[in-house]
Amino acid sequence: MERHLADTAAYTQIHNQAAVLRNAQTRSKRIVLKLFENKTGDGKGGLMQAGARDFFLAFESIIPHLYLLPKIHKALEETTGMWQGRPVLSGCRAPTRPVDWICTALLNPLLCLLPERIKDTTDFLKKNCRNLRPRPERGPPFFHGCDIALPKHTTERSCKGSSNFFLQITEPKSDRNFETQEYGGPPPKKETLEEAILHVMRDTLLQFEGRAYRQTKGTAIGASSSVAIAEIFVHVVYERKRSHRKDGPAVYFRYIDDIFGIMEDGFPRLEGFFHGQYTVHENLKFTLEHSDSTINFLDTTVYIDQLTRDLHTKAYYKPN
Repeated sequence: MERHLADTAAYTQIHNQAAVLRNAQTRSKRIVLKLFENKTGDGKGGLMQAGARDFFLAFESIIPHLYLLPKIHKALEETTGMWQGRPVLSGCRAPTRPVDWICTALLNPLLCLLPERIKDTTDFLKKNCRNLRPRPERGPPFFHGCDIALPKHTTERSCKGSSNFFLQITEPKSDRNFETQEYGGPPPKKETLEEAILHVMRDTLLQFEGRAYRQTKGTAIGASSSVAIAEIFVHVVYERKRSHRKDGPAVYFRYIDDIFGIMEDGFPRLEGFFHGQYTVHENLKFTLEHSDSTINFLDTTVYIDQLTRDLHTKAYYKPN
């Protein structure tokens, strides 16, 4: 953890813990009140009832603790002989928690509108390509998997991307109706929604062994809205452009930052498509894994039957 927190690009130590916590709590309450009022031109009210407002305003928060989950499927660190760790914030009592709850309620319903999105392994098994037989006349199919490394400093872009996508879906001329039933009122104003998302991303406070820090890069694992913000950001800046490319894969799914696809016409076309991804967004980085017979994705191994050329799946367990 000491080595992890030494990354000054991601964490800044804070010394006046009480003042920083108090400021974050004040910002949270101000945003809750804005969302409660949320007055529009037609006189409609806010996004929540008075009881919910009072619950959020009375929420007692602390600077939450950071802990590590060991990555037992990864190699041990050579210098320490220890496993690498995935940082997780125990955010149940974080000062951003009330606004985080509201952002989650606003953004999560939009995830079902992302056509490339996979919710989990079960969703992948329902949607996957087992009924698609590779076409010999198109050349050998290649499985490919990509991991997207999200850019380090995307706070403003993530915020604007999420808020713009939300407002496009909820605007009156949209064929989607996200009115009172989901949120209890009309969609929030653009500047209010952006302020709420920025609060969740910028006021991530944490402590470890008595020392307090502010996370300055991305969203914390432990904030309930972090997945929705990340998924919408990738969809807005990458997937929309990728879906219009004519040289794309025949099958394509994405689970947060992990991609599964099948490219027909062999490896040269796959290689050309993969290198073209770097021009979609200047900060997104991709790593490619490919095979002409089998590939692992989530908790499955997808493979081609060498006799029938059908596609099948079986359970996959990470080595540990």
